[in-house]
Amino acid sequence: MLGSGDEAVAASRHSEAAEAANEKVEEAKEEAGAGRRAGAAAAGWGSGGGCYWQASLITYTKLGGIILWKQHLSRFPFQVILSCLIITEGQLTFMEQGKDPTSETRPRLSEVEGIPLPTSICNEWDRIQCFQAKPDDVLLCTYPKSGTTWIQEIVDMIQQEGDLEKCQRASVHHRHPFIEWARPFQTMGVDQAEMMPSPRTLKSHLPVQLLPKSFWTENCKFIYMARNPKDCLVSYFHFQRMNKTLPHPGTWEEYLEIFMAGKVAWGSWYNHVKDWWKAKDIYRVLYLFYEDIKKDPKREIQKIMQFIGKQLDVATVDKIVHHTSFEVMKHNPMVNRANAPLSVMDQSISPFMRKGTVGDWKYHFTMAQNEWFDEDYRKKMSDTDLTFTMEL
Repeated sequence: MLGSGDEAVAASRHSEAAEAANEKVEEAKEEAGAGRRAGAAAAGWGSGGGCYWQASLITYTKLGGIILWKQHLSRFPFQVILSCLIITEGQLTFMEQGKDPTSETRPRLSEVEGIPLPTSICNEWDRIQCFQAKPDDVLLCTYPKSGTTWIQEIVDMIQQEGDLEKCQRASVHHRHPFIEWARPFQTMGVDQAEMMPSPRTLKSHLPVQLLPKSFWTENCKFIYMARNPKDCLVSYFHFQRMNKTLPHPGTWEEYLEIFMAGKVAWGSWYNHVKDWWKAKDIYRVLYLFYEDIKKDPKREIQKIMQFIGKQLDVATVDKIVHHTSFEVMKHNPMVNRANAPLSVMDQSISPFMRKGTVGDWKYHFTMAQNEWFDEDYRKKMSDTDLTFTMEL
């Protein structure tokens, strides 16, 4: 903690840095000339002097620019690069029209073997496919927005025998590496997994055909969680509204059509759940349903315990049931992603843990949309005995 003298020195340094930056602003404005929007080169911050900032005008260059809000620069000069937004000349038009440029510039999807995936994952696909699983690995598998965080917390609490302190050792997404995770300047999921001692519990959204082959050859255990498609769709829609690492979902009507066509990240819900359903007859797969855990969490937790070879007393099981309820988890900072940066998740748009209910789809689908979806569902699920509960 800084003493009063230290605080005064720090404040003085901050003020000096801000004053120096302001001088640079004025110099740059003079050089820019009348009629051109320009900020100022914040010397030393950004490569090649290409980092710009401004108080109220838009900063840009022909090759792109960076917006830095003045109050961030003056108050936190040593963190200024964390408070910036890279824009292009094209994005400038959206800002001049009063629009949010980030909604127009969300990352796009690419494909691997016909399955849409975030481009950052596709770019690292060879490394992901080369991942070496171990025989004692447990892989938690879900289609996105099917209770992934829920099953992660349940499994971790079972493995830690209900010890809450151990379950608070790290955020849930660090406890279970996301094997296909890949974003620039961040540790890849496969690297996180390789640094983890055995036995490892890992996570994936990958469909059966894209999973690294070593998981099959090493005869690993898989826990698959499936959720009814209507609630999954609704949850995914709201998730993409707030998650800036995925394409913007568009309107509800647009997203409904995109989801039904399987043009969302990680592909078709139908193929995902059906292929994992088939896999359970060949490999060591425990296939669970979101709706079953909502209805009888104690029974489903006992299934998981048996599958991973854990024996816990009744009091501990009851403790796990309580602490993995939605009402408790939504207030748990180790699972609710409250600390996720705004550049990744804007939870003012929609919280990461939104409702956690069965049947919320009824508040989104019109009668015509529901009939259309049901007809499509019947056709695509006609070749399987897999069934889902749409409401409790």
